[in-house]
Amino acid sequence: MRPAVLLCAAALLAGCGSAAAPPPVKITLAVEDASLRKPGSACSGSGGYVYVRPGAAYEIVAGGQVLARGVLPPGVAERRGAKAIQGAAVEPTTCAVTFSARLPERDRYTLRLDRGAQLSFGRGASVRLRATGATGGPAVAAPASSPVTGSSPGLPGPVPAGARIAPEDTSAPRAPAFSATLLDGTRVSGAQLWATRPVVVAFTASWCARCPAQQPMLNALAKKYGGLVVFVGVAQEDKPADLKRYTAEHEVPYATGIDTTGASWRNYAVTEPPTLAVIGKGGRLLRGWSVDVDQATLDGVLSGLASR
Repeated sequence: MRPAVLLCAAALLAGCGSAAAPPPVKITLAVEDASLRKPGSACSGSGGYVYVRPGAAYEIVAGGQVLARGVLPPGVAERRGAKAIQGAAVEPTTCAVTFSARLPERDRYTLRLDRGAQLSFGRGASVRLRATGATGGPAVAAPASSPVTGSSPGLPGPVPAGARIAPEDTSAPRAPAFSATLLDGTRVSGAQLWATRPVVVAFTASWCARCPAQQPMLNALAKKYGGLVVFVGVAQEDKPADLKRYTAEHEVPYATGIDTTGASWRNYAVTEPPTLAVIGKGGRLLRGWSVDVDQATLDGVLSGLASR
């Protein structure tokens, strides 16, 4: 048997005659935005660096070809100096957002992020880039996500036959990404929810004093628009047991979860619950209320987005 054939037989499971998959490249975006944080705590960009945040879309291109795309994970605050500031619970830190991508061999790559930010880098097993507030390229849309269809109690199944769902309103701004872990442990993202229909995000909490007064209105509309509009509750700084008790006491018919990072509340500028956001199919932010809204007003908005 010829040597080349022997090599093929020995490497059969790896795939004879095919190129091995490139090793992953570790990419770190470093944001020095003068924030005071505790090293090791969660962080994300702010101000001119808002494109460096959990759920922000990115793509890596070379030679006009998109080689990888995805969304950014949460960042971690790193100490800037070698030593902690004596006696300080928080200190100036660098926010480091790290992710990996498998990239074919190229001399140079361009990392594009949403809101038009672009960063160039060369080949290496580990790359560290300094994020800047400057923008200079096309905005990057989030990659398509598989829609969630009835995978958790309170989430709708497929869109009902004959439903009329308003198309994406491209004149409206893109809704900030959000995600939460539902009370049954299912992890959902906004992109999954608004892929097929409008979404009402109810920022809530078990300790919220005003939420019980608004809950009957949300329950009624969630039932009226069942299958047509996704209602989802998003809490933070809450305990699953407390949130379960709240949803049971108030007979909440839609899925509710907790964003332990708090990024969802920050991205939607939620200072206190209850706060509502209406997002159209395709992920466009259409309306929001940080104060109480009456049922007729919310019903009027939703009737223009979905009907049977």
